[in-house]
Amino acid sequence: MFELKELLKPYPQKGSLLLEINPCPKRLNAYTDLGFKVTALDMDLNNIETCKKFSSFHDLRYGSLLSSPFGHSELFNVITFFGVLSGMMPDEAKSFIYSVGSTLQEKGLALFTVPSDDYKPAWWDEAEEIQFGRIACSPPYTGEVFCRYDIDTIKKFMLDFIDLKIEECGSLKILKAVKF
Repeated sequence: MFELKELLKPYPQKGSLLLEINPCPKRLNAYTDLGFKVTALDMDLNNIETCKKFSSFHDLRYGSLLSSPFGHSELFNVITFFGVLSGMMPDEAKSFIYSVGSTLQEKGLALFTVPSDDYKPAWWDEAEEIQFGRIACSPPYTGEVFCRYDIDTIKKFMLDFIDLKIEECGSLKILKAVKF
């Protein structure tokens, strides 16, 4: 897939603060092994419990970055979020990116993925069209959102960032951006 150590350059610096949104136990363990001090944030209690079972990691928090759970007292060197933006409506995605910027230290790194242009969830063909994507209107996917944000739209969302780099990796686009 992709090599976290390479993507996280110029980090890790021992003790750098990393926030993973929508955490994965394997990634949490990998970040810890690379020397990061890791915090994870998720709105899915089941995912938090899974991370507790399969990760040596313990700073798992329930909540949303949009509710500003960290304030200005806790800023991170790196924030990662894989597969998060595609599940957000445009206004929410824009607010989320703004929250990422306000939670990163100066020259902090945002590392995230969006699906490639040809990826579609299983329910895509039966879903209702919305701006940038579709919303599922029938069970078992009712209410699920899938948005395809093109690079120009993501750049508009990321006004507080410079040096946006994009790398194709199978069915994903990996984006790496540095905060002003």
